[in-house]
Amino acid sequence: MEWRAKKKFVKVEAKKETVEVKIPDTVQIVRMPKLSDTMTEGTVAKWHKKVGDKVKSGELLADIQTDKATMEFESFQDGVLLHIGVQEGKGAPVDSILAILGKGGEDVAAIVAADATLFKVRKLKVAKS
Repeated sequence: MEWRAKKKFVKVEAKKETVEVKIPDTVQIVRMPKLSDTMTEGTVAKWHKKVGDKVKSGELLADIQTDKATMEFESFQDGVLLHIGVQEGKGAPVDSILAILGKGGEDVAAIVAADATLFKVRKLKVAKS
């Protein structure tokens, strides 16, 4: 799953506090896919790329284990792998950050922190302006 807009923001609400993080136009968030109807969490069996590697659309990014099988997961966009959100052998809920791609050099720490907050409170609003 990716978010595309002229101006992109992640807005996370926790209790009465709101955190807004601008997502640069060059950054693409790759989310843990729902690969079966019953899948609620996926485990990364193997990464085929490492942080800093160039990734082309259609290239194998990772092998993901579901509740039923291990499936190859291809990238849907070109870019540089900036962040790995789920380490090999670890699991994560569907829609959590699997990876972040960009042109290279973008700082994605605030995006990762906002996403971690999101999965604590389970609320996300994307503001487009």
